[in-house]
Amino acid sequence: AAAAAAAAGLKTPPGAAKQKSTSGVGGFSLTGLAARAGSAISPLTPDSVSSTPGSAGPLTVVAGSGGGKSAGDEAELERQQAELDAKRANLANARAQADHEVLLDTIERASEIGFSGGQPVLACVTFRSLLHWRVFELERTGLFDRIMGQMSSSVELNTDNNAQLTYWLSNTFTLLHLLQRTLKTSSGGMGAATRRRSNVGIFERFNSRLRNTPPVAAKPEDSTPGIPGVRQVDAKYPAFLFKQQLTAFVEKIYGFLRDNMKKEITPQLGSCIQAPRQRG
Repeated sequence: AAAAAAAAGLKTPPGAAKQKSTSGVGGFSLTGLAARAGSAISPLTPDSVSSTPGSAGPLTVVAGSGGGKSAGDEAELERQQAELDAKRANLANARAQADHEVLLDTIERASEIGFSGGQPVLACVTFRSLLHWRVFELERTGLFDRIMGQMSSSVELNTDNNAQLTYWLSNTFTLLHLLQRTLKTSSGGMGAATRRRSNVGIFERFNSRLRNTPPVAAKPEDSTPGIPGVRQVDAKYPAFLFKQQLTAFVEKIYGFLRDNMKKEITPQLGSCIQAPRQRG
């Protein structure tokens, strides 16, 4: 009887065992830990409360440690987003550079392209590419300079070839005509007057030489009519500078052709002119 009583005294009640398993882990008391952590909670930070399955109530967690992890996660996400945006920008720049190189290669072998339906293909391709890439609306770009450099190099190599000069004159004049009808600026007054004078300066001079009539100033309402199917663009300074350079380039090519024709005609003029006979 004494042994049975001693054995019964050594048994742990089921409720006591469950309380022990929930009140202490590894020799530490959760109640004491929560009490110590309560003093570390910042009064400016809301408490983070989580419900633990099987527990009698919510378990209070230190807000400082949870908030630190959240801020760190947000910083990591921002860093990853910045890296992703940088990669996208680099990819877009690389793709644009590849497209630009294709256009420059096309200009380099322009003599192989020729005409289609009576229209110079190179001028149309160049204009459509610049319009599609929205280069006319850029504040800064080096593509216009590269295009002018490539065209100038091709013309300089064929200054004595009238066929090549005529081909380049057709392309550059067509491109200039498209730019004249497409580019627009929001500035009025002197800007509009300058555009009207530029119309007379290049287009009417060529037409007047062909018609042998004095140039006529363009009307303001007809100065920059749009191209059907192509919207007019609010161009920036690089685009207008490109148009000015292209205007000078057209006149330069025309000068090469004129000088070549003079060289061909001048020797033959001597045989056509006879000195007056002396009477005597």
